[in-house]
Amino acid sequence: MNRNEYCDRVLAQVGRLTADEANDLRNELAGHIEDHAEALVEHGYTEEDAAARAVELMGDPEETGRALREQYRHFWLVIVQRIAIFVTIIACVQGFFMLPMLGGVYESIRERVSPAVNSISWEEFDGAADLHERILVGDDIVQLNRIEYGVREGERQAVLWVSSYDCIPGRKVYERLIETMSLQSERGETMYDYEDTGRYPGWYSSCRSSSGSLYVHYGQHTVPLEEGDTYVRFVYDRFGERIETRIELPEGGNAAMKKQKIEKRPTRARRAVKSVVIMFCALLICNMLSGGHLTRAMALRDGEQRYGVYEKTHEITSLPAKNIYKTLRVTLMASENVTYCGTSHFYTLLGWQDDFGVPLDCSDGESIHAGWWDMARNGVRDIFYWGRVDDAAVDSAVIERYRAVSQDENGDYTFEKREAFAAELIEDGDYRYFLTGGVATEANYGDYGWDRVYFVGYDASGAEVLRYEIERQMSTMFA
Repeated sequence: MNRNEYCDRVLAQVGRLTADEANDLRNELAGHIEDHAEALVEHGYTEEDAAARAVELMGDPEETGRALREQYRHFWLVIVQRIAIFVTIIACVQGFFMLPMLGGVYESIRERVSPAVNSISWEEFDGAADLHERILVGDDIVQLNRIEYGVREGERQAVLWVSSYDCIPGRKVYERLIETMSLQSERGETMYDYEDTGRYPGWYSSCRSSSGSLYVHYGQHTVPLEEGDTYVRFVYDRFGERIETRIELPEGGNAAMKKQKIEKRPTRARRAVKSVVIMFCALLICNMLSGGHLTRAMALRDGEQRYGVYEKTHEITSLPAKNIYKTLRVTLMASENVTYCGTSHFYTLLGWQDDFGVPLDCSDGESIHAGWWDMARNGVRDIFYWGRVDDAAVDSAVIERYRAVSQDENGDYTFEKREAFAAELIEDGDYRYFLTGGVATEANYGDYGWDRVYFVGYDASGAEVLRYEIERQMSTMFA
């Protein structure tokens, strides 16, 4: 029996092997036989006799093969290893295309170290100061960068440059956080008053807009001053939380801040475990770069923070939106002062991601807070209605939807009732909530006409005690 025949008989007893495993084992056996043969040649054997005797010294090939079988059992571990390697390669390729997202990390860190402040012209300049003060608003940070004041556009004003970013570099910041805050004078005055018009009450009172990316936003606030004013206030007042920062107007360049409110061959099992660990590390990195999350709850929390909801909430209920995506769910979250309706869905490899969301401020003491949301994709629609009911007299409820069907010469519309369906009230602690809706049928909705939606509440006797027009909070077109 020569060396090749001996190796073949050993391998036949080992069991199922991969090509690499069979090649490695054959080379190892051949190497041992070669070592024996060389030693025998040194002791006087001819090369032919040494080769034959070396094979005999290796022992019975069947017995040797059975002894090696233990090391090569569980072929399914090889399959696990190959799957893990394949998924790792896919995740690495996907992660490569997501590397530009690391720019968000750089942008966030850069703003912390070297904030961006643009220059403006003054007719009369009275003072300025660099502030570098940070205000924690939930999980986001608002950074006060610089304040200047003097006469501008014929009016005495103070201008404050601010920026915002998440506590964790590279995480998304609430895009309208800066705009929802206000710069106020000593008397509580702001630059712009939209409350009289009924548009965006309480918003944009001192900031027309902000700019930036998903990770960092920049804004400029303006407030009118009067002679003798010595300070201004920068205020966050939303969802029942108020944070107020007093900024002393600088004289010669300094500003004081006062805030009123951190080597043995590895076994198959070992190789498979190593590949799986590498796979999960690659998936985790890919997940972080893509903004994905391991659970739906984490994705919803990320969405809440993106829309300025920092108060801790919990899930009330959820509904599928299969017309849009098979894994898309509309979830109702709530706390004492906020009712949040958000969407999230699952991406293969990336995990759960938040899509859109709408918060309702429930801190004003009104008897009901509600909204409706229509979403569409590929020509089909889903519509959802949600809210919180604080009127104790309401025992049951119905959602009524009317469609504008005609308009008279005075511009007044005639509405036709299209549908009415029950809205189940969900008891949760001291409050009651509802989330209903789903597939929008062509017969009921047809084109995208003007709709009016009402929440109608009835008491235990069936008498109507509450009628509230629900405003559309969002209309979303999914790609």
